[in-house]
Amino acid sequence: MFCKPILGRSLLIASFVLSFGFGISYHPPFTAQVTAAEIPANPTTPVPNTPESLPPIAGDRATQATLKKLTGTWALESIVPPGAESNLPQPNVLFIFTPDGQLTFMIEQSRGAENYFEGYRVDYRVYPHVNPQGMDVTISTDPRKFQTIFEFLRGDRLWLEWLDVVPGQARPTQFKRPLLFKKISDSTQMPANLKLFTGDDRL
Repeated sequence: MFCKPILGRSLLIASFVLSFGFGISYHPPFTAQVTAAEIPANPTTPVPNTPESLPPIAGDRATQATLKKLTGTWALESIVPPGAESNLPQPNVLFIFTPDGQLTFMIEQSRGAENYFEGYRVDYRVYPHVNPQGMDVTISTDPRKFQTIFEFLRGDRLWLEWLDVVPGQARPTQFKRPLLFKKISDSTQMPANLKLFTGDDRL
């Protein structure tokens, strides 16, 4: 369990951690809207992607191609579809995927004159042979898997189902309220002003 580490930290980053750890949905305030051109012309048809149907991925070419495309820095643009939160200020949220299976998600904070990022690092694994593509997110202190789905879109964009996914439950088979990301860099360099927490952090 990892509820204690986030006590005393900002509500926004805590909400992301709780969303992963306990399935508590966080609906952040975004202003960006999604146009029809950003949504696939032919939505994917979900197929079963139970653990039994997921093939081995070691050395798999499709997996390597997916990791190469995923590696880099992604900025959050909106939730699809946007809700009432679209009238509120938009935070700066980044997801950084590395090719060795680490994901660092972070949100920009301000404290007085100081601007910095608070981030949380987890492990991830992709399954490109299912439709939509699958992703497992794990932390070292919790045996449950956060099983979700993602899809690459036109214009270096990405859908990632995140807010309503609960660790330990079955992987969703279709998108309900995905986060929309825009890839802003192929770099995996972390911001110099990042305050990083991991699943091993405890008070």
